[in-house]
Formats: sequence, C-alpha cells, structure tokens
Amino acid sequence: MRTLFQIFIVESAVIVAFLIASGISLSFPNYISVQGVTNLMQALVTLDGVVLGFTGVVYAQLFSSVLDQQNTIFEKMLSNQKQYSRYESFLEEYSKRKNALVIATIATFTCLLISILTSLVGLARISMYNPVTDTYAPFGIAIYPMFFLVDAVIVLVYALVGLQMGPPKSNEKIKQTTLHE
Repeated sequence: MRTLFQIFIVESAVIVAFLIASGISLSFPNYISVQGVTNLMQALVTLDGVVLGFTGVVYAQLFSSVLDQQNTIFEKMLSNQKQYSRYESFLEEYSKRKNALVIATIATFTCLLISILTSLVGLARISMYNPVTDTYAPFGIAIYPMFFLVDAVIVLVYALVGLQMGPPKSNEKIKQTTLHE
C-alpha cells in the first residue's frame, strides 16, 4: 500500500510540474528568434548531460547505502540465529526500499533521456527553418525539454528526501543497540 502512495506522490509531482511549466510558458512570448531557440536547446542538452551524470552518482550512492545496510542485517542474522525472525522484517523493509529506489532511478533517467531527445528533435526542427525568411520560431519547441528536465529533478529530490534511508522501524520495538552490535 505504501508503494501505491509513493507512486501517487510521484504522479502528482509530474502533474504539478506540468502545470508549473505551462504557467511559465504563458509568460514567454509565442515566438522567439531561431538563434535563441538553438542556443536554448543546446544549453538544455548540456544541462541534461550534467544532471544525468550527477544523478548517476547520487543513485549509485543511495543503492550502495541500502545494500550496505542489507549486508549488515545479513551478518547479524548469521551471527545470531536465535533472533533470525526479528531481522527478517528488516530485510523485507530494505527490499522495499531498494525496489522504490529502482523505480525512482528508472523514472529519473527516463525523464532526462526524453528531455535530451526532445531537445535534439527541437534542434532538428529548427535546422529546417530558412535563415533568410524564418527569423522566429515557436517557443513551444523548447517547453517539452524543460518540462521533462523539471520532472527528472522532482523525482531526484523525492528520492533524496522522500525515500526513507535510515534504519527501519520494527513492530517488535527492537532497540537500535541490537541492530548496531
């Protein structure tokens, strides 16, 4: 049930991001210079590349953290066979966290890749304009890459802030000292 709530939160964030991007796009002019669109698209591709690299490092660290915590629980289970069932609930929690992190990673990378692809499509569309007669291009070409970039950042922030990465809470009220022995 908790993962459905998390998916709902992410979907809500995507809808809010779209509404924000639509509101921002209304403040921009309908047409901007072809050179301006070209510069904007190139800047978006560069920014997407930087964010893609940063995202990879962040998610690698998050996965490493979850796997280290899971390995610690495995060690505790092997060293203390009497409390095996207590630690099993911890493993289930870490497994859920890992699955939520996988979903967030896929969503973030998908949004970033779509942003890069729509920027490249926009650049291709702009290259078809005649530089002599077509001096302005519709701003709508640039709004979709920005929208997907904002979505990727929202999912990344959700993964950093919204996903619980601390020790799991147990229904049996196991003291933290038994977990960190």
